[in-house]
Amino acid sequence: MIQNKDTPAFSESHLTYDDFLKAQRDLIGITEVTPLVLSPSLSSLIEGKVFLKYEHTQITHSFKARGAYIKLISLSESERKKGVVAISAGNHAKAVSYHCKKLHIPVTVVMPHETPANKVKACEDLGAQIIFHGAHLAESFEKGEEIARKKGMTIIHPYDDPLIIAGQGTVGIELIEQHRTPLDAVVIPIGGGGLAAGIGRVLSARWPLCDIYGVQSEFAPEMAELLFHYRTTAPRPSKTIAEGIAVKKPGVYTQEILKDVLSDIFVVTEESIKKAIHYLLIHEKQVTEGAGASGVAALLANIHAFKGKNIAIILCGSNIDAAFIKECL
Repeated sequence: MIQNKDTPAFSESHLTYDDFLKAQRDLIGITEVTPLVLSPSLSSLIEGKVFLKYEHTQITHSFKARGAYIKLISLSESERKKGVVAISAGNHAKAVSYHCKKLHIPVTVVMPHETPANKVKACEDLGAQIIFHGAHLAESFEKGEEIARKKGMTIIHPYDDPLIIAGQGTVGIELIEQHRTPLDAVVIPIGGGGLAAGIGRVLSARWPLCDIYGVQSEFAPEMAELLFHYRTTAPRPSKTIAEGIAVKKPGVYTQEILKDVLSDIFVVTEESIKKAIHYLLIHEKQVTEGAGASGVAALLANIHAFKGKNIAIILCGSNIDAAFIKECL
């Protein structure tokens, strides 16, 4: 079963299918069952069927609302009173802030300095205390851990927690319920790996022949390097337009799961992500952020890999700055 404070250290084998089903029950009336929509335009490109999972229409406009709630309701009354710390470049912070407001839990959010302004404002509007620290999440984590240690607060990890993974994995259960027959492949953006680990574990239990593909930006390919020995000599700027999947320190728990469930990770260029944002706006009339569009970027850059297949792509978020939408157009 899912670990709590009285159980031994987590091993991915402890996360069972029943844990994902329990998380799904706990989320009834809290989060949305997001649509799974056939894309005629993308389907024609691969001469197959492409379904888009509209997780960007979730409350707080990303899948993060699922795992954040499952983790927060596990806290004791004492832990809730002391408050929580979220370390995030935006979507996880927004999800934690949203649920904390409803659950009356004080929340401090630690963000990298270059977090998009729209994501910062969203957290502020939800009552979170914002602290900026570091150029990327790894540096923000150091500050967040310091704050939590000094104030006795609980860190709500964005991905490396079995409860978070269980919540994110409910996307996979919805896929199974909505499509009913096994897909050939599912394409999932990867940062720390919580979403892909959750969906991957669920689908491998019910659709064992379904290929699970991750997607990362060329500027943040850490999981691809760890699991698939991806290498590049190209310069790697500190900033990516897919900041939602820019994680310098992938999860330990998530790695355990992903090494078993992933077929491969596509590493996509920044330009291809911009094109995917543009494509979704023009052809699907859907607004997505860089991370949210990365799965479509992988398809557009690797059409041959999906020829004639029946696939789903997770559109994981839509918290994008209006000025950047204009740039993509």
